[in-house]
Order: sequence, then structure tokens, then C-alpha cells
Amino acid sequence: MLKPRRKIFFGWWIVAGALILDLYIGGTFSIGFTAFFKPLVDEFGWSYFAVSLAASIRGIESGIGSPVAGFLADRYGPRRIALVGVSIMGLGFILLSYTHSLTMFYISFAVMAIGSSGASGVVMMTAVSNWFEKKISRAMGFMVAGYGAGGIMLILVVWLINSYGWRNALLVLGISTWVVCLPAALLLRHKPEQYGYLPDGKQPDNFPPPAPVQGKEQVNPAEVKSNNVELSPGEALKSSAFWLISLSMSVRLLMANAVGLHVMPYLIGIGFSQGVAATVAASTALISIVGRIGFGWLGDMMDKRKVIAIAYALLGLGMLAFVYANTGWALVLFVVAFGVGNGGTVPLRASIQREYFGRSAFGSIQGLIIAAMTAGGVIGPALAGWIYDSTGAYTTAWLSFAALAGVAIPMILLTKRPVKRAG
Repeated sequence: MLKPRRKIFFGWWIVAGALILDLYIGGTFSIGFTAFFKPLVDEFGWSYFAVSLAASIRGIESGIGSPVAGFLADRYGPRRIALVGVSIMGLGFILLSYTHSLTMFYISFAVMAIGSSGASGVVMMTAVSNWFEKKISRAMGFMVAGYGAGGIMLILVVWLINSYGWRNALLVLGISTWVVCLPAALLLRHKPEQYGYLPDGKQPDNFPPPAPVQGKEQVNPAEVKSNNVELSPGEALKSSAFWLISLSMSVRLLMANAVGLHVMPYLIGIGFSQGVAATVAASTALISIVGRIGFGWLGDMMDKRKVIAIAYALLGLGMLAFVYANTGWALVLFVVAFGVGNGGTVPLRASIQREYFGRSAFGSIQGLIIAAMTAGGVIGPALAGWIYDSTGAYTTAWLSFAALAGVAIPMILLTKRPVKRAG
């Protein structure tokens, strides 16, 4: 049992553990996989579309796995789910290092995607959301800043590939996943009431709480009083807010997944060196930290819908600049606008959900939102790869994505807080 009256509220230690998991898994799997794109194409002769389908498999798995992971995190707590996810994730990297066929490549990628669902995303957000209310956007911003800092991992991944080959690089990443992420997962806790706290560090009058029942976590009967509506997953699904948030975030995921996978092959294809392409990819992730923390802070100060709309506008501007990435000014504009806009949406997706639907079923609802976003995550990478194979260029893809960002703005601005009906 945690001792009361710590100088640092334990919720921030949970943020730190989740940040480490997001940094490593996001940096090696989501951001870092772009570094493996060309080596795989060069060794096996696969098309861009074929390799891109791996990211679509990740999106499909996320759509199926996120609701399950969210439900399990609500029921059993995020720590147990994260430990299992990290174990599977490391195994997936090792399996991928032995790939000799496209089928094996897809299977290994699917294993990693399953592990990622348990060790990042909805599970991490569930852990943090239970411990914060008034500071929820800031806490989420710091937590998901870890994903942005994962851009540093891309530089490490490129170095490993160049120094030891892509197979050995994957083997190293698999083992280090267990070494780095298993201890971080142990920092996670479920609900603050189990340890005598309320969200944001408040303590109930009846601290300490009753002793846990052996083999099962005991929730303190002191419940948090909040102005938020508490909706069940079924009630959330019936609200227009759920679908407007999900659809607008689906557009964001479409762009993020497509750019994340294709940024290095695109830049190399228009004349940049591998080193420059890797630096741009890493810089885009790193600059997203400004959006993740800054927009997270703004989300606690003003209407979250307006902050998200600003982020979408930056995403659209970034995609337009990406079309002209062969000029220096446009490339810098892409890195700043796309990075900040993409990063800014992530903590706000979770915090607006917390505000509109409450925390009692946060993991389950977050999983359903991610499942609804799946179409974008699946379509984006494969569509960009297909357009390149068909036209020999990415221009049509980037222009189409910029237009979709414009469509997402009114979607989020039209979102209204659900009202729970009596009875």
C-alpha cells in the first residue's frame, strides 16, 4: 500500500511509467519502423503496397484489440495488461528478425501489434485518466510526450540497422523491450481510491482505505464527486459526440500512420539521403512534444474542441507543405506544423473523452473510440503505398490528406457534451 502525503503525488509516477512505455514502444515500433521499410524492399523485392499492408494490419489489430485491452484494463488494472503486452511485444520483434517470407512478415507484425495494444495506447491512457481530473489534459500531455520523444529511438534504430543489419537490429530491440519496459510497467496502478487518494492528489476523510481482499483489489467506497457525466459504453455509443470525436480522430490517424510509415521512403525518393530522411522523421516526432504538452495544457484552460480544431488546421498545413518538401522552407514547415498538430491531438482525444463520458468506463470507451478510428489507421498507409505504386509519386496522397484535415475541423467543432437521460 502506498503511504499517504508524499511530496510528489503518485499519479505523476504513473505518468512517468506510461511515458517510458510510450517512448520505447512508440519509438521502436510506430515511429521506428519506417527505417526498416527500404531494407525490406531492397532484400525481398516487395512492393511499397505490400510492405505498407503491415501498418494496415496494425490498424486492424488496434481496432479489434483496443476495446478488449480497454475492457481488461478497467476490470483488472493497467499494470497486469501492460506486463503481458510488453512480453508479447518483445517476442514479436524477435520473430520479425527471422522473417523470410511475406506471410511470416505479416504474422510477426501482427504479434507486435497485439503486444502494442496491451503496452501502450488505451491501457496507458486508462492508467493516467483514473488518477487525474482537473489536470487531466496536462497529465495526458506529459504522458504522450513520451511517444514524441520516441523520435530519438529512430536515430538509434537507423544506427543499429546500418551497423548490424536489420535482422540483428530487430533481435536487439526485442530483448531490450523486456529490459526497459517491464520495470516501467510495474509503476502502473489502477485507481487512486485503492491507495487512499482521490484524483489530482486529494485524500478522502477516511484514509487509510480498507485492506485489500486477498487475491483481489479492493476499491475504497469513497467515490469521487465530479461534475462530469458518467456514461456506460452503451450510452456513449448512442451519443453523437462519440461518433464525431471518433471520425475526426480517424482522419488524424489516417495521416499520422501514412506519414509515419512513408516519410523516409518519400524523402529518399525525392533526393534526400537516408540520414536526412531519418533526421526529418525523428524531428517530426520530437517537435510533436510541443503539441502534446502545450496543447494538453491549453486543453485544461479552454474549450478542448477549439484546441483540437487548431491542431487539425496545423495538420492540413503540414500536409500541403509536405508536397513541396524538396525545398528547405517547406520541409521545415512540414516538420513544425505536422509535428505540433499531430502531437496536440493525442492528449486531447483522451481528455475530451474524460470530460464528456467520465472515468468509470474510460478504458472500455477509449477502446471503442480507437476501434471506430481503425478505418483511418488501416486505409492511410495502404492508400499512400497504392498511390505511389500507381503514379510513381506521393503528391496525390498528401493533397488528399490535407483536404481531409479540413473536413475534420467542423466535425470536432460540432461536438456537444452528452446529457445522461434519467432512468
